[in-house]
Amino acid sequence: MVSHIDRLRGSKHPGGVKLRFAARRKYKAFVINRPTPTRARKKAHASKRLRRVKRTWKAVPGLLKHMGNAFFPWYNRSVAMDGKRGGWAGGRAAGCRIDRDLQRVVRHFKSAATRFAAVNDAAAVKRLKLSEKSCNIMNALEEHGLAPVLSQHAIYDPILEIATAIDLVALRGDTPNRVCLIDTKNGYERDALTAYSALMEGPLEDKDDSPQNQFWLQLIVPWVILERHYGVHVYNAYIVRATRNNSVVVTSLLDEAPWAHTRRNVIYNYFAIVRKHGRARALHLYKSTLARAQRAYTKPKKTLLTAAAVAQRL
Repeated sequence: MVSHIDRLRGSKHPGGVKLRFAARRKYKAFVINRPTPTRARKKAHASKRLRRVKRTWKAVPGLLKHMGNAFFPWYNRSVAMDGKRGGWAGGRAAGCRIDRDLQRVVRHFKSAATRFAAVNDAAAVKRLKLSEKSCNIMNALEEHGLAPVLSQHAIYDPILEIATAIDLVALRGDTPNRVCLIDTKNGYERDALTAYSALMEGPLEDKDDSPQNQFWLQLIVPWVILERHYGVHVYNAYIVRATRNNSVVVTSLLDEAPWAHTRRNVIYNYFAIVRKHGRARALHLYKSTLARAQRAYTKPKKTLLTAAAVAQRL
């Protein structure tokens, strides 16, 4: 029987597309290469000139920007911080370094035992140029029984037409089918739970527009993508946040935000409507559907009359 993690390692992307990173100026973007249509292949093969059909790489958008447009379009971090400096540039650079360090550890060492031992070995840390926060994150994962097996694993959703990379895919304990998603963060000591003046939109209209809730959304959408398009059952998801005093905070989605797991299919479907028809249309459909469901719930039920009762009324 093939385990879920082996299925994720050897799985192809939906629609037969090829996905890879494309280096840009200050960030990494994804590009996809769709398979060549059958007619174009036959035409190229039948041509006397042995020409090749061009395989063009097309840029595909990422998750965070479009998810923010769907669920928290009015969020302003400077307003949420009440004018205090949040250190966005420095925190983002440190977070990118943590991602590169963890990716280097996962790819360089083949087993969980050697990975955990490497971050505590001074020679290995110096050779791999690992930061102190990256080593602390690995030690925190070992304490919580999470063994990372994949780092920066790229996935693609043909319905949303969005690609994203999962920071870490780990196994819970010794069970090969307990696949967990991990999102690493840096900083956010002061504003992780600081809510903006407005709430989120759509199916999350009762939730505060805080960075912590946005982090859960960044985990729950890949959760649904893995279940629907890759056939991988996800056991749990975690946020691993490194603070400035070199401590690590690990929070579980099922313990801290069970609403995200309960509403994951509703969140995904609403996000798909936003991607296809726009935010205004999706919000109108959601509110009209909710109002229709409330009217159906409050409408008195019709009593079924028996044949004797009908005869008496006649």
